[in-house]
Formats: sequence, structure tokens, C-alpha cells
Amino acid sequence: DTIIDYKANNIDNADGILFNDFNDDGIRYGLYKAMEIYSSPKSLRKIRSNAMKSDHSWKKSKKEYIALYKLALTKQI
Repeated sequence: DTIIDYKANNIDNADGILFNDFNDDGIRYGLYKAMEIYSSPKSLRKIRSNAMKSDHSWKKSKKEYIALYKLALTKQI
């Protein structure tokens, strides 16, 4: 995925909040994590900085997709 999820032990790398369930529980989880981050100005600044430095262009994803397609082509069906 393109987001490095925030956890208390990875604040130096985190650049967002990742949630898997697209329902009320998933949104609630994301909001609680956002409030946790917002309550710590230092964490909020770090995550904002990490997010602005992150490369969310298609360059990295493109390379990963090409590698995946090449792998798929080598497999016998």
C-alpha cells in the first residue's frame, strides 16, 4: 500500500492512517487514530512532514505492477 500506517512505535516513518474496513467501525477506528495523533502536536508535525516527503506518484506503483505482471507471465496456468 502507499500509506505507512501510524503506530506508536513507527512515528519516524508513518505518513497516514490505514484502515481496512469501509464501514462505521473502520471509520471510527480511523477517527480515533486521528484524534490520538492530533492530541500530540509533535506526532502530528512528524506525520505531516513524512506525508509531504512521501512519493505518492505512480512511479513506484508502476514498477511494482510491472514486476507483478512479469511474475504472472512466468507462471503456468
